[in-house]
Amino acid sequence: MIEREVKFLVRDFGPYREALHELGASCVSSYFEDNIIYDDERSSLRNSEKVLRIRKGDRTTLTLKIPAPPREAVDPGESKYKVREEYEIEISDFETAEKIVSELGFHKSFRYQKNREVFTVGSTSVLLDHTPIGEYIEIEGDRNSTETIAGELNLSLDEGITENYMTLYAEYRRQNNEAPEDMVF
Repeated sequence: MIEREVKFLVRDFGPYREALHELGASCVSSYFEDNIIYDDERSSLRNSEKVLRIRKGDRTTLTLKIPAPPREAVDPGESKYKVREEYEIEISDFETAEKIVSELGFHKSFRYQKNREVFTVGSTSVLLDHTPIGEYIEIEGDRNSTETIAGELNLSLDEGITENYMTLYAEYRRQNNEAPEDMVF
């Protein structure tokens, strides 16, 4: 499945929650997430722009994200989005999944946590992520609905962020020497 998303750093979720309700959005869930990113000793996944993740949240999932096929990534309008191919399955046993991943030669390379509220507007998801490094709104959906919703929320796609939390946190650590290795509360 192709995933198209863009993030925005905001100061306060309050006005955005109100705007989402005015748009007819409903909050379908709210939960704490604990995410672990895996890689091998040579960082071959990261070097090939792939992400292997186990997430514990409203459900537990194993996810693989890979670069989008060229036809999805070459459209000039897509440069404002992170476009990836995503494969995700629900798993019932976090510890067993960790053991499987470990036995395949992968180890934890990064851990990040967040409190997430999930709103839906039609088939588009608007995610409010409270993280240790700030408040982020992430919009996931097709290009037209993402542009429309961003506009309704007064969020400029020109200010959108396409980096993942691992990259955002690495930059945060460069500016904050005392920050812990992982993005955790």
